[in-house]
Amino acid sequence: MLNRPSFKRLLKYCCVAAASCTLALASHACAAPHAAHLMPPPIPKPPPAQLYIRRFNIHAPCITALAVSVSGRLWFGTEGQGIVSYNPKAPTARVWQHFTSRDNAPNNVYALACDRDGRVWAGSLNHGVCVYNGRSWRDYAVAAGLGYRSATHHGVGQTHSAHYPAIGPLGSRIFAIAISPLDASVWLATNRGLSRYNTITHAWQYYTTANGLPANALSCLAFTPDGKLFVGTQCHGLAISGPASHYAQWIHVRGPDHLLTKPRGSGLPSNLINCVLIARNPDAQNHHAYTVYVGTDGGLAWSKNAGRSFIFLRGRNYADKVRGMWHRPLHWQSPSAHLLTTMLSSDYVTCLAQATNGDVWIGHRATGFDVLNTGNNNIRQSFGSRGTTHIAGFVASLLALPGNTMMIGGYEDGLFERVTLESQAMHPPTKPAANATPPPFPASAKPPTASQIQQLITLVKRGQGPATAAASFGQDWQTQGDWLGRYGVNFARLCAGKRNFVNDEERFFGGLAQANIQRLSSPHQNEGDVAYYLSWTHSQLRRTLFFPDASERIEGEWNDAGGRYNRFYQGPDMWLRVAVPRGLYKVSFYFHNKDGQYHENALRDFVAKVYRGLAGPRYAWLHEKPLARSRVMQFWGGVYVSFILKGPHAYLVRLQRNNGFWMPVQGMFMDRLAGPKLDAGYTNLDGLPITNYRPPNLPPKPTPALAPALQLWQLLSEPSSYSTTDLALQWPMRVLAYRYMQANHASDQLLQHCRWKLCLWQPSDRRKFNAMMAELANRP
Repeated sequence: MLNRPSFKRLLKYCCVAAASCTLALASHACAAPHAAHLMPPPIPKPPPAQLYIRRFNIHAPCITALAVSVSGRLWFGTEGQGIVSYNPKAPTARVWQHFTSRDNAPNNVYALACDRDGRVWAGSLNHGVCVYNGRSWRDYAVAAGLGYRSATHHGVGQTHSAHYPAIGPLGSRIFAIAISPLDASVWLATNRGLSRYNTITHAWQYYTTANGLPANALSCLAFTPDGKLFVGTQCHGLAISGPASHYAQWIHVRGPDHLLTKPRGSGLPSNLINCVLIARNPDAQNHHAYTVYVGTDGGLAWSKNAGRSFIFLRGRNYADKVRGMWHRPLHWQSPSAHLLTTMLSSDYVTCLAQATNGDVWIGHRATGFDVLNTGNNNIRQSFGSRGTTHIAGFVASLLALPGNTMMIGGYEDGLFERVTLESQAMHPPTKPAANATPPPFPASAKPPTASQIQQLITLVKRGQGPATAAASFGQDWQTQGDWLGRYGVNFARLCAGKRNFVNDEERFFGGLAQANIQRLSSPHQNEGDVAYYLSWTHSQLRRTLFFPDASERIEGEWNDAGGRYNRFYQGPDMWLRVAVPRGLYKVSFYFHNKDGQYHENALRDFVAKVYRGLAGPRYAWLHEKPLARSRVMQFWGGVYVSFILKGPHAYLVRLQRNNGFWMPVQGMFMDRLAGPKLDAGYTNLDGLPITNYRPPNLPPKPTPALAPALQLWQLLSEPSSYSTTDLALQWPMRVLAYRYMQANHASDQLLQHCRWKLCLWQPSDRRKFNAMMAELANRP
């Protein structure tokens, strides 16, 4: 893996018995009811060791993130319903507050953190990070002017403000946020690597595979007291770095690519990392003694030597997974009942937190939570007290509070609090009141200078070489169902879309006679057991793919019929043969978990793997190592997962169910990046009766000020710039070039061209798409 500190330096400056407290989330900024209705009823006097669960009815079922500010204010992030805060020190009318897109806050929040200055950082679905300074919210996006802000929409899911965001992270989807204990800098784990805001220098810095990360698609991060950083990738293991190298050198810790058949062992149990916790040791004599806990889809791992080695423990359902394997080991024996009582309640770990008594709380996606006693290593599996709510579902987030209290964010089940006799419900920590003067907003990232662009050009030229044959090419969370023109220009297949034929699909071809994406039988699937599904023939959700011939959004899918099998059955998975013509192509798949907030649908979490196509799925499953992989997680909002594939070759793509539910895919697309030019008039756009919806051409003669950025952009389009070395530079370099163009007053034509290619959207781009599709619907 490349370690390129010179690139990092160039980017440095470019830059919860049920409570009666209720909250009407439809209100703009909710006024709290009388104080007697805000707090839960008094805690009855149980035995001293009794623990109680309380549920808080804030009418937001999907709690995705929890945080507490320096002033003691509690913050709850939701999926689809914005952000809720609780502040018992505030006037009655402001004890509970609710923020949505009407307040310039994100409606879909997946990460929350509070910095030392009292600001709240909220990671969004597809528009970067949003910051609250105590009075108002401000967006920080990939580039200036990007966002979902529009002047015509007022409902949840849309916004009405003309406010445009500042420049911030490289990625539009934020999965986790952490604050450095050394300099209070704010670190964001995104779909495009790490982004850091330095609160001392007020500069943004970026860390990607070009700087030594094993992958750009990240899921979590955590700091040790001495500043060592542990970063969890979505499907490439763990990355570790520290201040000694200025986070320029990374250690990679990998787990196995296959399903383990033992209940415990050494190393990581999986490469699919969900969460990381730095926990203080109960016998620690100094603040540097800690244990690193890593939650994966295959169990919990921990290290007591700063990540140099790990041991892991599986969940009780590991035995069910082994029984469901295609080829179970001949001499494998089922675990004893006693052994199962010493294990986690299930394999899949979603979140981690350490209570004030030192216990480590472990969240799961289907079995609630466990409590690990770090003194004797005993595990109390998920349980509830008599007469109280029992949490046995998806725990998405945990937040430790004083008094051994734990806030529990349930995905679908809402907000809970686990309390003891001595603790008081919903009482945040006692801390100094925040300064009456709100802190300033973080600075916007600075665009690169002309000399820095020239250095980037030199860096790209130095890394040019033969184009890579197969590699992951990132995730797109912004485009959603508006694929036309951005994806599938040369080949597109929209799945199960015909009204009259549910078990059929709608196909579009454009100039690629030798291109095809064909479904194959899975090695571990009943004969002929394939599934197609048509859910909605008319949808108004932007997350649903638009069908040009029907002039409306239709929700259809291919799936692996996984719901017909036991959840712990290995497979069946979906296998595809992808025929790629001569040249270099971006092959993309669109995944939309349309009903992902309900029941087993919330368990969907897949891995897309690319193999050589020389043999069939059976051989690839047993003997081949994937050429590339990408994870599909938390995709209620819809995501495109792309790969670079070089032709003429055939490849196999495995969409792995990963012990989830039905494995759906809604669309498949192919777009030429380099190679033999195609005949004019053979793109999907050319087949439409509208002629004015095309990506704007690059201007033939740019102004001298814009020439360096345009040179960098065109250089990145050369086949040799898709080499193994330069592939890591494609996204960050193009984003920096776009930022430079904006700062130097580039024409709308040039900026539109770049946004089109990057699949970035301004409100004006959405309006244009809507207008063109409306025109298409009005054509005879």
